[in-house]
Amino acid sequence: GYYSLQSNRILLYDAGGSAESQRQNLATVLHEATHQAAFNLGIHSRFAPPPLWVAEGLATQFESPSAFASDAGDRSAGVHRGWLQQFRTGAADHRPADLAGLIAGDGRFDRDPAAAYAESWALTHYLVHALPRQFAEYLARTASRPPLKPYTSAERTADFVASFGDNWPMLEARLLRFIAEIN
Repeated sequence: GYYSLQSNRILLYDAGGSAESQRQNLATVLHEATHQAAFNLGIHSRFAPPPLWVAEGLATQFESPSAFASDAGDRSAGVHRGWLQQFRTGAADHRPADLAGLIAGDGRFDRDPAAAYAESWALTHYLVHALPRQFAEYLARTASRPPLKPYTSAERTADFVASFGDNWPMLEARLLRFIAEIN
């Protein structure tokens, strides 16, 4: 699937009729519809797009139908098991999450898309459940940027730090502990 920021339309491909294909089709529809809804409702700005981790992290939150029945206080509610496993596999391979790098630029999506999506999901899941007020503030900050202006690494980092602080090792430790405690 694909959401076009320029046309504000979704393009979807039907993966077939098996049960797994139907599950994947639903996840794709939910993911792309989340992009479209977030841009149309003002959570993101189409004329000043957010960092890719924000857009993809939010969309991966809603790929699983269980996300709609989640309890914001329950870290296990609405968990996307596929992204959770992918994130845990990366941690087990001793690949550091490097949150500062994920925040500052979108290059990881080109170099290692699966890791980038998993890290975006994990960070978003953590922020939604552990720091919802700050996450809402951060989303508002990224959505209110001036239109058609490049979003530099320094600006991206400054906006994140304004909402969550600059103690990267502590944030990463809390994220990893939070994810490790998910059943």
